[in-house]
Amino acid sequence: MLGLCDSIAFVSNMTPNPDSPRIRHVSGPATMDELAAGLIWPRLLRAPLMAVEPSRLLIAFIAVAVLLGSAAVFDSVAGQPVFTPTAQLTQETLYQIAAAVVQLDFGAVTQLSHAYIVGLRTVGDHSPWLLLLFIVFALPIVSLSGGAICRIAICDEARNWRLTFAEGVAHALARWRDCILAIAAPVVILVLLGLVIKGAGAILFISPIVSIFGAILYGAALLATTVFLILIVALGLGHMLLLPAVAADPADWVDALQRAYAYVLGRTGRLLLYLLLCAALASIAISVSSWLVGSSLDLTAALVLPDDIAPTSSPAETAPDLPAATSAAIRIVSVWERVVIAILLGYWLSLYFTLSSTLYLLVRRVNDEQDVRDIWAPSSMAAAASDAQ
Repeated sequence: MLGLCDSIAFVSNMTPNPDSPRIRHVSGPATMDELAAGLIWPRLLRAPLMAVEPSRLLIAFIAVAVLLGSAAVFDSVAGQPVFTPTAQLTQETLYQIAAAVVQLDFGAVTQLSHAYIVGLRTVGDHSPWLLLLFIVFALPIVSLSGGAICRIAICDEARNWRLTFAEGVAHALARWRDCILAIAAPVVILVLLGLVIKGAGAILFISPIVSIFGAILYGAALLATTVFLILIVALGLGHMLLLPAVAADPADWVDALQRAYAYVLGRTGRLLLYLLLCAALASIAISVSSWLVGSSLDLTAALVLPDDIAPTSSPAETAPDLPAATSAAIRIVSVWERVVIAILLGYWLSLYFTLSSTLYLLVRRVNDEQDVRDIWAPSSMAAAASDAQ
């Protein structure tokens, strides 16, 4: 009798309760969301694919095309090619660094970074004022395009809101001051601090007699330089978080700086692990995309173009003895290839800001325990999203 009662109780417990939530068993392959349920960091793994999203890629492509076109204009002002070769050097260096990271050749990464810095110094020595003018011109382009991409990426990652090209650009233009200052202000502050330390050293050691007081105060200079170095390291670690902070939260550029560097100092170890994962993902994506684009260009040229038409990186490289029609064809083909290269560089730019947006949401979650879905949105946008759901 007791066994029968137990059997009846067991069957009754197996009977589904209409008031209890039901579990749906869906056949098919598991999605990333299902595999990463309860985890945070796997969200970064989707960034290389999400960076190809049309609105982000279009914004990045336009920004890169404008920068490359302006580099050609600055070359004409300088009287010789300076900025366009620098852009090519940047592309080649990024690809070589990515390949070195994939191969775990960190010595090559250091050598390539040093060679790139030397190349930038050469440009600065040749045309310092033109370089400064180009940086001032490029800053709002990079800041606004980055702000738009970050907003699109954050809305997609946090709420699955699909913002259009126009909506992303409109948000960046509405927050243009915060986007630009979030990128520029930390660099300007560090440059000013470096100039202050440099100037103080020049004054304290201006003469043999004054140098005695300078030697006495050298300990203070060591302390100030150490603090300056810590700020530089913090800037390097937290600079990726600045534009996403403006895009995700109702914060101005000052609040963005405070948030980003508080996160750097709050969970530095976790941030370093996330940054290493971002570097690995970016290196693989850059290597694969570079191989794909390079192979496509080479294969297309081998299959389609005749021997007398070879694309050039500059119209000036076209042989003068060629027929006018052949020269025109070479230039048109070269333009098409430069468009493809600009799309490749645009993908890299979109990837950077997509990774930084996801990274910000994850670091904010780790430090403040703030839900990843918690982002700022205008009331009209939130209401429209609620109605859509």
